[in-house]
Amino acid sequence: MRPYTLGVAVNGGSNWDVSGNYFTMPTPSGNQNQAVNVSASAGAVSSYSINNNVCTGTAIYTDGSDGTISGNLITGWKFGSGVTTGTVAVPVSRLRITNNLCSGSSGIDSNSFYPAGIECWAQDSQIIGNTCLNNSGHGIQIGAPFINVIGNTCMNNGQSVLSNGAGIYGNAVTGGSNLINCMIAKNVSTDTQTTKTQTYGYKEVNVSGTISNNYILDNNFDRNLTGTTLIVGSPISWKGPVIYLSTSFGPGTVSNGATAFSIYTIAGAALGDNVRIGFLGDNQGCVFFGYVSSATQVTICVANVTGSSKTFSTANVNIWIEKATGYTSLT
Repeated sequence: MRPYTLGVAVNGGSNWDVSGNYFTMPTPSGNQNQAVNVSASAGAVSSYSINNNVCTGTAIYTDGSDGTISGNLITGWKFGSGVTTGTVAVPVSRLRITNNLCSGSSGIDSNSFYPAGIECWAQDSQIIGNTCLNNSGHGIQIGAPFINVIGNTCMNNGQSVLSNGAGIYGNAVTGGSNLINCMIAKNVSTDTQTTKTQTYGYKEVNVSGTISNNYILDNNFDRNLTGTTLIVGSPISWKGPVIYLSTSFGPGTVSNGATAFSIYTIAGAALGDNVRIGFLGDNQGCVFFGYVSSATQVTICVANVTGSSKTFSTANVNIWIEKATGYTSLT
């Protein structure tokens, strides 16, 4: 096998496009190879697109900034990630990596790396709407400030048992790859296999850098091998996934100063979860609230502080249970 094989090599330049091509490596190799390889060694690369290509047995690498990598079908490769970017040290920044399918990488490559679906070290980048399935390593790996990871699907990754592959993996090491001010939102990162391989929905590892001020919002990290999340930094904002139930609540007559309550069994509810309720009847000036009283048990209360007795008809109540950081499961 030759030391490396490239389908299209670009070195420097701007305002170019590689789109609508078919690249195939019939025998995928763990040595260096790419369908498209973008280098900045001969000059800066900017304002480009790599779109709607089919890459079978080989993948995409870029050192260019201000580019779009979108709609590519990347399957069955063995070297690097499906889409790999250079680092802020090159520098590489402001990429849009959108709507790619990166699936079926395998093995460990010549750099002792388990191929991930997407590997982004470019700050100020957007990773949106991609699907990363059944890969040897992680689904999506990020390691730079101001990266938005939004609306992606990462399932059944970590196929190489020693990779400890997570669905979404945040990494910080010295040399500029600090994980700061990133947003991880509205992703589905789960494992649907009978024998699970994807360790976490979202996992952070701080080797020697900084992980802080990240936003982790409205993701589904359920049903993975080891857990939902492993967070070592301090998120500036967290909003967990929500379990929802609509049911009936009929407290009857509640005397002044008294509290009436009802207990509902809701799978996935755990101590520490936040509970919000909305009673569809007339509140009559009373206070309605809810809390998780024990595992799977949610207590809904009405406290009468009006000064007189109140009688309530049975009506629907909507219950939202928001999971806290480090939650174990949605079910």
